[in-house]
Amino acid sequence: LWPSPASRERILDALQREGRLLDHELEIRCKDGRRRQCRLSATLIEVNGESCILTNLDDITAQREAEAARSESQARFATAFQSSPVAMVITRRADGRFVEVNPSASRLFGWSAAEFVGHTSLELGIWSLPAARDRFIAQLDAAGTVMDQEMEFLGKDRQLRHCRVSASLVDVDGAECIFINALDITDQYMAQANLRELQERFTTAFQASPVAISIS
Repeated sequence: LWPSPASRERILDALQREGRLLDHELEIRCKDGRRRQCRLSATLIEVNGESCILTNLDDITAQREAEAARSESQARFATAFQSSPVAMVITRRADGRFVEVNPSASRLFGWSAAEFVGHTSLELGIWSLPAARDRFIAQLDAAGTVMDQEMEFLGKDRQLRHCRVSASLVDVDGAECIFINALDITDQYMAQANLRELQERFTTAFQASPVAISIS
């Protein structure tokens, strides 16, 4: 039953000193060799003149395994969040304040994590059109997610950034938050805009030319 005899001795010593033991976590070994995490409460009592121990043992193995799995999942997410080449931020739904910002977001927008956290996107002036934020929040509230929406933002240098944005509502320590990732497509957007301009200039020149021109 006791994987470590020394732990049994420590519990008995504590009972002798205090007369009772409350919510002490320990590991026990089952008949089949499995080990279980338990919470032990015990009290010294007398039964028919004999000193006895009244013991209550709760199996908390599933709870501890769930906590360990959650902790591992959080660690994996934190690693992916911090190392992602895509800008990622987490804001509180209630007040819009930044909770977490990854290094890619700092590189994209120019503000450090310390400058982001505790402030809102409106305070920093990130939205080129504040009304676009209202539409973004309305869509998020209606569907629970936003997928691959092209949006315009302003960085700390007040230069325009074109991004493809996805977002979802998440729970962070019991608080409703918004997880947002923004892929910078500024170069791609500018290249497409330049191409359209060249095509328009060519079409204008082609149509206005006094010289006969044909394309075959």
